Amino acid sequence: MKTRKRPGKRQQKPLFKSNLSSRFIPESLRWLLSEKDHVRALRVLKRAARVNKVTLPENVAELLPRASDWGSEELEEKSSIHNFWHAFKTPNLRRHTIVMFYVW
Repeated sequence: MKTRKRPGKRQQKPLFKSNLSSRFIPESLRWLLSEKDHVRALRVLKRAARVNKVTLPENVAELLPRASDWGSEELEEKSSIHNFWHAFKTPNLRRHTIVMFYVW
């Protein structure tokens, strides 16, 4: 019966580095705002301002909830406009759609 070799140090380093670095790299501010996590978003924004030596306005905590709603209405309007038949609307789109159908 063969015994499996344990992974070498070279194979273990990338995993260790990714686990270690994920603790220090914050979530995206845009992601936190889209998830309505204003507390963590404010913390990330303050840290970024401190690192970049920039002062934030006093009312930044009041602006964050409004910033998470920016563009949500536009996104809903845009997504409801297009449907399946939009891919065949113009000759160029029609050609690309048919080619992709056959290639895929």
